[in-house]
Amino acid sequence: TGYGDTEAQCFNVGALIRTIAGVSDDFDKPALPGISEALNATNVAWTTSFGTGWFSQSDVSHDCVSAAQSGAIGNAASSILTGTVSGSGTLSFWWKVSSEENKDYLRFALDGVGIYSVSGDQDWRQVTVVVDGEGEHLLTWTYSKGKSGVAGSDCGWVDEVMWEKDWLIGDW
Repeated sequence: TGYGDTEAQCFNVGALIRTIAGVSDDFDKPALPGISEALNATNVAWTTSFGTGWFSQSDVSHDCVSAAQSGAIGNAASSILTGTVSGSGTLSFWWKVSSEENKDYLRFALDGVGIYSVSGDQDWRQVTVVVDGEGEHLLTWTYSKGKSGVAGSDCGWVDEVMWEKDWLIGDW
C-alpha cells in the first residue's frame, strides 16, 4: 500500500510536532540512525562503497523517519549499497530515484544478477523479490551516473527493507 505524497505528509507531521513542541525550524536535527536503522533492517548485514557510500538521512523517506541515500558521485561513477542475507525468504523494499532519464540509474541486483532498474524522476515504489537457495545471498543497490549531465536530485533512496526468512523445521 502506498502513502501518496509521502514527502508532503512527512513535512506536515514534522511541522505539527515542532509547532506543538514549540521548536523552530532552525533547531539542530537529532543524530541520524545508522544505515541498518534507516533501512528498518537490522537483520541484514550492510556495507557501502568507500568514499561515495550511501548514508542515512531524514529529509526524504517513505516512512517519514529516515532512509538511505546514495552518495554524491561524479559522471561515470557509482555509489553502491550491499546487504547480505542467509537462506531462502522474501525481500521487500521501497525505492525512489531523481536522476537524468535513461542516463542515470538506480539498480537492484540479487547475487550479482540485475533484476530491477529505475531512472528519471520516480516516486516511491515497492519491490518484492523471492530469494531461493541455501547459503548467503548478496543484495546490491547501485546508483550510477552516465558520462555527462545532471537532472533532479541526482541520487536514489531506499527505505523500509524487510527480509523475511523462510524457516524450516531444522532451522529451530
